Amino acid sequence: MGFTGNIKGSDAMMINWLSAIRSYVDLVQSVGHSQLNPSPLLADGFDVLTHQPVVWEFPDGHHTPISNFASQQNWLRTLDALSLVTQDPQYHQQARIQSGYFMQHGVHNESGLFYWGGHRFLNLDTLKTEGPASKDQVHELKHHLPYYDLLVTIDRERTLNCQRRMKSDPLISPPTAQY
Repeated sequence: MGFTGNIKGSDAMMINWLSAIRSYVDLVQSVGHSQLNPSPLLADGFDVLTHQPVVWEFPDGHHTPISNFASQQNWLRTLDALSLVTQDPQYHQQARIQSGYFMQHGVHNESGLFYWGGHRFLNLDTLKTEGPASKDQVHELKHHLPYYDLLVTIDRERTLNCQRRMKSDPLISPPTAQY
């Protein structure tokens, strides 16, 4: 579906689409947070019937509600786009609040690297880092597209430090961005 060409006469359809998107965003923003330790961070997903967050099941049987900020970068883009289209700044503000909270709580103090990626995430309820032991909680960004344009406006120093560290550290594997 492209937005080029004549869309005259489709105002009602566009209003319906925007209404559906807003309803979805509002639902995610209302049920996607931890019920045990409320914060701006979101679960990576939730059951649409029970609204319980998705969990990672470890081999030892314990479950962890996942909040992987790397996987939520397109969510931030959606919020920004919705603000742009609707001229309603609340969605952009939600993206900023979520990102700012992550930048304060999801960055390794010594290395400056973000706690995110394919095999490392935050436990939504405890905010502690977790991940599969077999992967040694390695950071991996080969399928993620960080929204650096937003992150740099939230905390320029931390964002640039993480980027520099990923590019300059000899222990980081460039093909997979594992660190």
